[in-house]
Amino acid sequence: MPDTDTAEGTRTATDFAPLVRRIARAMLRDPHDAEDAEQEALCLILAHRADFQDRGSLEGWVRRIATRASLRLLRRRRLWSWLVVEVPAAPAPSADPDRSRRLYGALDRLSARERAVFVLHYQEGLPFADVAAAVGCREGTARNYAFRASQKLRRLLGDFA
Repeated sequence: MPDTDTAEGTRTATDFAPLVRRIARAMLRDPHDAEDAEQEALCLILAHRADFQDRGSLEGWVRRIATRASLRLLRRRRLWSWLVVEVPAAPAPSADPDRSRRLYGALDRLSARERAVFVLHYQEGLPFADVAAAVGCREGTARNYAFRASQKLRRLLGDFA
């Protein structure tokens, strides 16, 4: 991808790889799926770099591509699991494996969009306007997804969190 001059200086696609990786891992959890989504997103960024027209931040554009690539992979995974029996993904390593298992089990019960909004807003710290742009919905809808996700997680985790 050609270099681009931004307020942050000159940035290339590889500068955004950690952001793309973080989003994919948080949304997909399975390291192999996350790597696939990361590669797909980085390829899309490289292929469509000329389409970016500086209407927003380059980082926001990259974040949208990473989120949408992860959502596409989630949809493909759900279709595949409908066709064959799904092997559960191993939870990320943690000091307390039971805690990770329970947390990831609860996250798995969220819809793909609820999980995307939850990850982008609460983990990545994005404002709802940016979350809505990344997920492809209105800001009010993103807030609704976040509310529903937090209510579901509270109900599923109880006093655990």
